[in-house]
Amino acid sequence: MLKIYNKGADIHLDPVVSYRYGAITIPHIDWIEPLRLECEDFATSIRNGTEPRASGKVGLEVVRVLAAAQEALLQQEQWVSVRSVLA
Repeated sequence: MLKIYNKGADIHLDPVVSYRYGAITIPHIDWIEPLRLECEDFATSIRNGTEPRASGKVGLEVVRVLAAAQEALLQQEQWVSVRSVLA
């Protein structure tokens, strides 16, 4: 479930900060099984001769990010530069 909170702080010219506590919005999102969507996209890409959204290139980038995260955990580092992994 996704909830959107209308909260914030407005900083004015003077040192006064006003806080905003607005409504909570819960948008309706149609749920479709992710594997079904991926299979449909793959079939469509075959029919149209286009590249699927989940291509081999995208898969390789995901594996690189996961490998960098694993390496960071092993080295006890707090931050991993995703840009350096994808470069």
